[in-house]
Amino acid sequence: MSKKYLVLSILVAAVLALLPVLAQAHYPWLNMQRYQLQENKTANLTIGWGHVFPHDEFLKQDRVEELYILAPDGSKIEIEAKSELEFASVKPLEPGAYLVVGKPKSRHWTRTATGGFPQPKTGLDNVISCSFSVNTMKAVLNVGDSSENVDRIVGHPLEIVPLVNPTTLRAGDYLPIRILLNGEPYHGFFNATYAGFSTEPDVFAYTARTNADGNGRLRILSQGIWLIYVEHREPYHDLAVCDTRTYRGVLTFQVD
Repeated sequence: MSKKYLVLSILVAAVLALLPVLAQAHYPWLNMQRYQLQENKTANLTIGWGHVFPHDEFLKQDRVEELYILAPDGSKIEIEAKSELEFASVKPLEPGAYLVVGKPKSRHWTRTATGGFPQPKTGLDNVISCSFSVNTMKAVLNVGDSSENVDRIVGHPLEIVPLVNPTTLRAGDYLPIRILLNGEPYHGFFNATYAGFSTEPDVFAYTARTNADGNGRLRILSQGIWLIYVEHREPYHDLAVCDTRTYRGVLTFQVD
């Protein structure tokens, strides 16, 4: 890296460190039709997309890079598109605690004085900013009377790991989590909300911080369907191409 780009990288990192880590761009989440499923039934879902949980826009199937169900034994169960917006497991599920795992296609987005473009900033005029987004999402799915652990790590760049099964919790309890950034403990803020808390964009019910080991706790303020959101930004590896790389990790689950 040249001295010029080293200085630019340090400046970008300093600016990012001063900015609040809140959702600035669309992010995805898994909307399960049911988070508590009867045994021998298929899992059905849509993928939320936007800033207002649980219903904003929907991510279309051609934007999805990866989508599967991680079974208790570690095997993967395929999910197929039933329509442009609807998805379902390819087979009924046996009793157990599952993780539904997804990843949209990563992409560049460059803002210019004349609009936004899904590409790097190279070749564009009047560039304001460029970000490369890597979004990942998980959901906890319990089938039958299962309440086993769902702390399996799937290897997402920024991953939220629930350390107990949320189905064992009630309002007023705490959900312990661990957040990993590229496999290492993530020390930073996370946000959470539940369905019905707000219809305004990027309004969260709870904010907390993980410790040096990547561990944190979420107070379950209400029963219902919850979302945990974490975002990390860092300088892009080539500042001539783009400015920042943004990782987003999302976990959805239900507390009765």
